[in-house]
Parts: sequence; C-alpha cells; structure tokens
Amino acid sequence: MMTAVEAAEFLIELANKTENSSITSLQLNKLLYYAQGCNIQRSGKPLFQDLVVVWKHGPVIDEVYHKYKWCGNRPIPTERAAGKSAEFSRDAKELLIDVFREYGNYAPEDLIDMTHANGTPWYDSRQVGSHVISIDQLREYFSRMENYLPQYETSNKLPVVTSLPADLYDPEDDAVWG
Repeated sequence: MMTAVEAAEFLIELANKTENSSITSLQLNKLLYYAQGCNIQRSGKPLFQDLVVVWKHGPVIDEVYHKYKWCGNRPIPTERAAGKSAEFSRDAKELLIDVFREYGNYAPEDLIDMTHANGTPWYDSRQVGSHVISIDQLREYFSRMENYLPQYETSNKLPVVTSLPADLYDPEDDAVWG
C-alpha cells in the first residue's frame, strides 16, 4: 500500500506534466481526499493508511500538508527525478489519474465548496467535533455514489496529459496490441 506522500508525489508529477496544469497544496490535499474515498468506493479498501484530518479549510493529510506548506498558494514543483517513483499497483495509478482528470481542473475555492458541503464527511465530522474522518465515514459517503468517478468518452474539461510519470508506461502492455 502506498503512503499519502507517495500518492501526492505522483499527483504533483502528473499535474506538472499536464498541459496548462499545476497543483497547489490545498488542491493536492483535496485530491488525496477524493482519491481515498474513490478507492474505498471502487475496491472497498483505503488507498493509503494516513489519516484524513478535519481542518478549518477542509480535509487534510497532515504529513502531506507539512511537506508542501512552504509553497503556500503557489503551484508545487516536481521534486523528484523521473523514474524514481514509488512502486504501487497499476490500479492505484489509474485511480490517481482518474481523480486528477475528474477534479484536477477545479479551482481551490470550488474544491473547498465541494468538500465543505452539508453531508460530506468533513462537514459531518466538524458538526460533532471530530478531528479525523474515519474510513467508515468515507466508505458510507462514497458508497452512496454509484460511480463517483464517471468514465468519460470525451469532455472539454479534462486536462490533456502530454506525458505520464516514467513508471506508469510499460512497453510489454503495448506489445500485446502489436
């Protein structure tokens, strides 16, 4: 299982290799929240073990926030060289790409509105004074959606990925298609 920091690094690299895209610390934490919930919805299991905590400005993963807080509201640069990515499953990579494609173009203010809406795990946790969003809360909330990440044939809101992180491409997969 990956860590939230590994998932964050993948999303940062993906954002920085995508045409007209970047990612801030706030956006990154919101995308990780969606990735955790969507993975639970798809597989029944969390994507990472790190806790999703309840902060004033929404759901946050402490370690990820503290690693990238120096960027403030500026885009986070890719910090690591291509090819040195953590090893995690193809399903996990595909999920992160799906989350990025679905939520990566939303402005920080929109992501705040979405994660703060009445009935979300963040909202409900704040109402009862909880500082952590539990896996069970995420499971219950995201399972209400038949498919939280719809599969789009085409959409003009999807970012154009010009290259993928080096560890995503597997030439053997392409060989099957001859």
